[in-house]
Amino acid sequence: TSMLVKEETRERIIAILKESDSLREACRYDESLKLLKKALSLSKRAAYLDGLIDSTLSIADVYRIKGIYDKALDNYSEVMQLADAIGFERTKADAMLGLALSLKAQGFWQEGLINIRKAFTIYKRNNDKKGIAFSLWAEGATLRVKGDIRKAIDKFTQAKRLFSSMVHE
Repeated sequence: TSMLVKEETRERIIAILKESDSLREACRYDESLKLLKKALSLSKRAAYLDGLIDSTLSIADVYRIKGIYDKALDNYSEVMQLADAIGFERTKADAMLGLALSLKAQGFWQEGLINIRKAFTIYKRNNDKKGIAFSLWAEGATLRVKGDIRKAIDKFTQAKRLFSSMVHE
C-alpha cells in the first residue's frame, strides 16, 4: 500500500535531508533547497508523511534565512496544518516559531509574539527544553525589535540559563 513506505525509499529521503542540513549549516542555501525539493518530491511520490513534513519545514527555514518570507510563510503554514491534522504537536510548534521569526523579520512583531508564545506553550506542555529555550530566545529578539529592552534581556537570560543547563546534562 502507499502508506507503507519502502525502507530503502525512507532511508534515501532521510539521507537527502541530512545532506541538505549539512549544506544549510555551511550557508549553501541554494544547494540545500535543491535537495530539499528532491526529498519533498520523493516523499510525495512514496506517500511518506514524515519526509513530507520534514522537507517542507526545512524548505520554509531556508526561505526564511534567504529572506523570501512569502514562501517561508506558505511552507510554515502548510506544516502547521499537516502537523495539527496528525497530532505532531512539537512539529507544529517548530513551524509556529519559524513563522513567527518570518513575521518579526517583516516588522510584524505583534503577530510574531503571539506565535512565539503559542509555540512556547506547546514546548512547555511537552517538556521540550530545547524548544522552550529557542522560543524564549525568539521572544527576546522580538521584544528587542519592539523596543522593550528590559523584557528582552529577561527572556535572553532565561534562554541562556536553559541552554547552559542542557550542555551539562
